[in-house]
Amino acid sequence: MAIAAIARLLDGVRAPVLRVAIAHSPRLRRAARSRAYRLELFALVGIGGALLGALLAPTLLFVWGPLVLGVPHLVADVRYLALRPYAALRVRARDLVIAVPLIATVWLPTPTVGGLAPLVAIALAPTRRGGSWLLTLLAAGSLYAVAVSSPVTALYVMVHAHNAIAIAIAGAILVRGLAGAILVSGAAVGTALILAGALDPLVHTLPLDGVCDYVLPDAARAAWAPMVCARIGLAFVFLQSVHYAAWLRLVPEAMRPRPGMRGFVGGLRALEVDLTRVGVVAVTILAAGLILAGAFDARWARATYLSLASFHAYLELAFLGRWLVGASAR
Repeated sequence: MAIAAIARLLDGVRAPVLRVAIAHSPRLRRAARSRAYRLELFALVGIGGALLGALLAPTLLFVWGPLVLGVPHLVADVRYLALRPYAALRVRARDLVIAVPLIATVWLPTPTVGGLAPLVAIALAPTRRGGSWLLTLLAAGSLYAVAVSSPVTALYVMVHAHNAIAIAIAGAILVRGLAGAILVSGAAVGTALILAGALDPLVHTLPLDGVCDYVLPDAARAAWAPMVCARIGLAFVFLQSVHYAAWLRLVPEAMRPRPGMRGFVGGLRALEVDLTRVGVVAVTILAAGLILAGAFDARWARATYLSLASFHAYLELAFLGRWLVGASAR
């Protein structure tokens, strides 16, 4: 299979480079031996890289981040939240019920449709911890009623909140070490610095109009000062990048059964167990197709990706609801 050949080629390049790097760096030697230290290092690099990238090329990250990393990140979402990682694929009746509103968001990407998934997930939760199940269900029902009454406002809230929710869930999965604390606190501090204006001397030179058009309604952009809108746009780009780093590197590293480092071939074999070989081929074609489409019309390709990806914010909320009523974050 062509994908396996590419994985073997990448491993052939990776192995000698890694050997040389480890031989010359005590930190990398420690990272090779210790998964906990490796996760902490990944968290620091993810936070620092996200902030630096947002300040140097916010439009590039905003447009091309989803095109290059979006599909793999969606796969990670489904793999670690909806499936049983590193086990044979198993579909249960309650999963199919939850999947119906998630799939429907491809055609109707509104909180009215997607918001049903968390409600159903909580209602059908297999683990119910005392009165928390009823309280969580009532709270979710109340939030859903608000979303139905103000769907446009709810949609903009979801645009911003889903990054923070995904980072918080990743932090909960990583709670056993320092990596989770580094991830969550780094994301919070970086966002606070941006929104408080500490980076304004850099922000005012950034091309953020396209970002603001997406993350803010027309009324907000007309009423608020341009610098306030720019801060919000930059904070979105930063958190989106942290979100991707968490689900593409930190969560997979933490969830692997074996603590050692793993190559591309090993990662591909594990993915085939979770998604089946047909599933791996399908998502590879989709990911490559989006990148190719982006080379011709990046904004159209990004809009297409977002229409396909609407479900994942509600999948994260469904997991969060199940977790609150007693399911384990791992």
